[in-house]
Amino acid sequence: MGLEDMNGVLREELGRVVAVCDLDPKRLAEGKRRAEAHYKKKGESSVSVKTYTNFKELLADPTIDAVVVSLPDH
Repeated sequence: MGLEDMNGVLREELGRVVAVCDLDPKRLAEGKRRAEAHYKKKGESSVSVKTYTNFKELLADPTIDAVVVSLPDH
Protein backbone atom coordinates (compact mmCIF):
# COMPACT_ATOMS: atom_id res chain seq x y z
CA MET A 1 0.00 0.00 0.00
CA GLY A 2 2.78 2.44 0.88
CA LEU A 3 4.65 1.94 -2.38
CA GLU A 4 1.50 2.64 -4.39
CA ASP A 5 0.86 5.82 -2.41
CA MET A 6 4.48 6.85 -2.92
CA ASN A 7 4.13 6.25 -6.66
CA GLY A 8 1.21 8.68 -6.61
CA VAL A 9 3.41 11.35 -5.05
CA LEU A 10 6.19 10.63 -7.55
CA ARG A 11 3.78 11.33 -10.43
CA GLU A 12 3.00 14.81 -9.08
CA GLU A 13 5.22 17.73 -10.06
CA LEU A 14 4.40 19.66 -6.86
CA GLY A 15 5.46 16.84 -4.53
CA ARG A 16 8.84 15.28 -3.90
CA VAL A 17 9.74 12.18 -1.93
CA VAL A 18 12.64 13.13 0.35
CA ALA A 19 12.30 10.33 2.93
CA VAL A 20 10.70 6.96 3.56
CA CYS A 21 9.84 5.33 6.86
CA ASP A 22 9.12 1.67 7.56
CA LEU A 23 9.89 -0.86 10.27
CA ASP A 24 10.54 -3.57 7.70
CA PRO A 25 14.10 -3.16 6.34
CA LYS A 26 13.18 -4.73 2.98
CA ARG A 27 10.26 -2.34 2.41
CA LEU A 28 12.37 0.58 3.60
CA ALA A 29 15.15 -0.26 1.14
CA GLU A 30 12.66 -0.77 -1.71
CA GLY A 31 11.01 2.59 -1.06
CA LYS A 32 14.37 4.35 -1.04
CA ARG A 33 15.46 2.53 -4.21
CA ARG A 34 12.26 3.39 -6.09
CA ALA A 35 12.30 7.06 -5.16
CA GLU A 36 15.98 7.50 -6.00
CA ALA A 37 15.58 5.60 -9.30
CA HIS A 38 12.63 7.81 -10.24
CA TYR A 39 14.59 11.04 -9.81
CA LYS A 40 17.71 9.64 -11.48
CA LYS A 41 15.57 8.60 -14.46
CA LYS A 42 14.40 12.22 -14.68
CA GLY A 43 18.04 13.30 -15.02
CA GLU A 44 19.07 14.15 -11.48
CA SER A 45 22.57 12.91 -10.78
CA SER A 46 22.80 13.30 -7.01
CA VAL A 47 19.71 11.90 -5.31
CA SER A 48 19.59 10.84 -1.67
CA VAL A 49 16.35 9.83 0.01
CA LYS A 50 16.50 9.68 3.81
CA THR A 51 15.30 6.56 5.62
CA TYR A 52 13.68 6.24 9.01
CA THR A 53 12.48 3.31 11.09
CA ASN A 54 11.02 5.59 13.76
CA PHE A 55 8.19 7.85 12.56
CA LYS A 56 8.82 10.26 15.45
CA GLU A 57 12.27 11.01 14.04
CA LEU A 58 10.74 11.58 10.61
CA LEU A 59 8.18 13.99 12.06
CA ALA A 60 10.92 15.86 13.94
CA ASP A 61 12.91 16.50 10.74
CA PRO A 62 12.47 20.24 10.00
CA THR A 63 13.24 19.73 6.30
CA ILE A 64 10.08 17.67 5.75
CA ASP A 65 6.98 19.73 4.93
CA ALA A 66 4.32 17.03 4.52
CA VAL A 67 3.83 13.36 5.34
CA VAL A 68 1.75 10.69 3.60
CA VAL A 69 0.70 7.92 5.99
CA SER A 70 -0.25 4.59 4.42
CA LEU A 71 -2.02 1.97 6.49
CA PRO A 72 -3.58 -1.36 5.55
CA ASP A 73 -7.36 -1.39 5.38
CA HIS A 74 -7.65 -4.01 8.11
